Amino acid sequence: MAATESSMHAKLGDSALLRPVSDVMQSQLLRCSQHEPLGIALATMQKHSVGSILVDCDDGSTGILTRTDLIERIILPRLELDCTVDKVMSHPIQSLPLESSLLCDAGDDALATSASANYLGLIDYWPRK
Repeated sequence: MAATESSMHAKLGDSALLRPVSDVMQSQLLRCSQHEPLGIALATMQKHSVGSILVDCDDGSTGILTRTDLIERIILPRLELDCTVDKVMSHPIQSLPLESSLLCDAGDDALATSASANYLGLIDYWPRK
């Protein structure tokens, strides 16, 4: 088992890993513009007690701002909170079909699931490799 799969297995157990993504994803997702100041996006995440927010980009693609981005790209480099989300977001995001099981190679902190280009849900925690 890969490190990610092993971490997930320890956390969820065998049967949970075989469940489809659609069983565990969040469907009420927060969104912001890529031009949103970081301070506002982070305050929104805190207000709603979530670890990520989807970012709508001008080119029609979607990015994501996560707690990991906060640590690695804002706090450690001492970035000012008045810069925009697009300076620190993860982009592009990876998606899976809704019927995919959790036991797959996701490869990122947060994984959005999509169907017909509509983001339907998000797994907000994914262990580091």
